[in-house]
Amino acid sequence: VPQRDRRGQALGLIATLADVSWRHTADERERMSATIFQQASEGLAVVDLQWRVVELNPAYREILHASREALVGRVATPLSAANLRRSGH
Repeated sequence: VPQRDRRGQALGLIATLADVSWRHTADERERMSATIFQQASEGLAVVDLQWRVVELNPAYREILHASREALVGRVATPLSAANLRRSGH
């Protein structure tokens, strides 16, 4: 914000600066974690306190031969050896 005298001449400037490099680092780590989660060949599911699926990766869906819509919100299915063999994992 420029500060001016009575004649409108600039006297100075008041500015606020903030170091947001921490935010860039956090965003980058979040993107990296999301990529790892989505690209993992292991079936991964994030569940809530009642073991309902909140998020899952493509491998989890493939192992169970089910759509994302069919799994999210339902109680998580443990990945048994039979599930893994059937899906080729």
